[in-house]
Amino acid sequence: MGDAEELVEGVEAMRIVYGVDTNGDGIVDYVYAGDNLGRLWKFDLSASDPNHWKVSFAGQPLFDTGGEPISAPPRLGAPPAGMNGVMVYVGSGRLATETDRTVTASRAIYGVLDDGTTGNVSKIDLQAKRSHPLPRPAAAACDLARGMA
Repeated sequence: MGDAEELVEGVEAMRIVYGVDTNGDGIVDYVYAGDNLGRLWKFDLSASDPNHWKVSFAGQPLFDTGGEPISAPPRLGAPPAGMNGVMVYVGSGRLATETDRTVTASRAIYGVLDDGTTGNVSKIDLQAKRSHPLPRPAAAACDLARGMA
């Protein structure tokens, strides 16, 4: 992959990727991938010559979670109204080793706008949104329990 291999040397376990065909020709133009160090990468494969494939954003990741591993493939969505680009969604966390089972740090789902111009986004650049747990349907739980008695 030419320069792309050199620019991301040392990246751990970047094996889950998401390819995108932006021009409808049936050929992947860009690939997004997360790594175990918490970085979200974008690779530009739009050139017909593989020697010109590269890591987007001058070799910098699109986004950095600050060390929270990304172990699932990114997902894409439409940008907010009035904005250009694509939203790239990743979740942090991993459950691959015994040590991972003891991690108590909170993890998150991140949405990053890829407008093709800005990379190296960090958590402090994002707008925080909190989800609230759904209330437990107590009545349904009681009815179920009575039905089983």
